[in-house]
Amino acid sequence: MNAASLSSFLSRADGKLLDMFLATVTIGGVDYPAAGVGGSATHDWLSDGGGTAPGGTRHFRISKTLLATRPQAGTLLTWAASSTGVVSYTIGDVPDRPHETSWAIPCTPRNR
Repeated sequence: MNAASLSSFLSRADGKLLDMFLATVTIGGVDYPAAGVGGSATHDWLSDGGGTAPGGTRHFRISKTLLATRPQAGTLLTWAASSTGVVSYTIGDVPDRPHETSWAIPCTPRNR
């Protein structure tokens, strides 16, 4: 396998993930199609007795052709999740892997 075939493979894999786990996320006021490939979908009870808040880490993948610059840690990302409404997240450290065709974006719930 050479660099071109690896890039082609990763691009096709990202396309399939997008087909299977399509999510639209917003970063800096811009909507991006993303693969919402999973993560922890837990809910933690709030200590003040006010109900629950999303917990854990959620992961999204956005094509580098759509989002050319690596998202910065601490940036707000929102996702209009069908079951819970709009959820706000804080982007964690996004690895810069030059061989990958999309950004792997770890997010934690904003209202924690």
